[in-house]
Amino acid sequence: MAANPVPVVAAIIRRGDEILIARRYEGDGPEGGKWEFPGGKIEQGERPADALVREIKEELGVRIRVNALYTLVHYDNILLLVFLADYVSGKVKNIGCQDSRWVRADALKGFDFANADLPVVKKLASDF
Repeated sequence: MAANPVPVVAAIIRRGDEILIARRYEGDGPEGGKWEFPGGKIEQGERPADALVREIKEELGVRIRVNALYTLVHYDNILLLVFLADYVSGKVKNIGCQDSRWVRADALKGFDFANADLPVVKKLASDF
C-alpha cells in the first residue's frame, strides 16, 4: 500500500434484493471494461457520504441514501471506502460508465470486477 493512499468512495446500492453495479469504459486504464461498485473521488473538504451521493448522481443519474460503512479495501494506491446505500429515486442512466445492471448478490461472481472490488464481492457473497 502507498504511504498516502487516495481515498475513494464506492456504494453497494440496494433496491430490494438487487445491487447496482457499473461497467467502466473500455480503455479506461488497465481495468477498463471491468465491473465495479459505483462511486468516485472525494473532493477537498467533502465528507465521504456526500461525495458518494454526488458521484452517483453525476455518473448514474439516481438519488441514493447512504447508510453505514460496509468495508475498507486497500488496493495499490487507493483506500476504497465502501458504503451500504439504498436506491431512492431516478432512472439509471449510463452517464459516467459504459453499462450498469441491477443484479442479485449471488450473481456478482459471474462478472469481471476490477481488482479493488474483488474483496467486496467476496465479502458480499458471505454476508448476503
